[in-house]
Amino acid sequence: MTLVYAGPAIALGDSVNSDVLHPTVYFSLNPERVKAGLFQGLDPPLAERVTPNTIIVAGRNFGCGSSREVVVQSMRLHGLRIVVAEFFARIFYRNCINQGLLPVECPNANRSVTGDQVVVNPVEGWLRNETQNWELRFPPVDSRIIDLVEAARRGGETP
Repeated sequence: MTLVYAGPAIALGDSVNSDVLHPTVYFSLNPERVKAGLFQGLDPPLAERVTPNTIIVAGRNFGCGSSREVVVQSMRLHGLRIVVAEFFARIFYRNCINQGLLPVECPNANRSVTGDQVVVNPVEGWLRNETQNWELRFPPVDSRIIDLVEAARRGGETP
């Protein structure tokens, strides 16, 4: 299986709390309101840089804070498909899988800076920063996780 993601990085630090990624005032049943909340408690103009090819690269304990799935829903409404962090808060990690956002754990992922062009191959286990010309290795993502993420993207249909 070949699965490669490439695009501009949005670099975030350690212990980025889900409540600043998407403040509770943006919780709604209206998808446009949910979408509008991304990064509003962290750096509001950052949301304007998000494209479907954007890859979030972050440090340790990404997504700590509340367990609400709306944070990941907002990321998916922006078209995000992958987020790479040194490690995730466990509930955020599971919410990513449930909502079709591939969480990839990679040591030192936040060496990238916002705007760097990065390429990630979760099956082979590498992240390459094309802008800075370096590569990191990580344990490949379990194929069962990839299957669950892909099923969530299809609306729960199993292959």
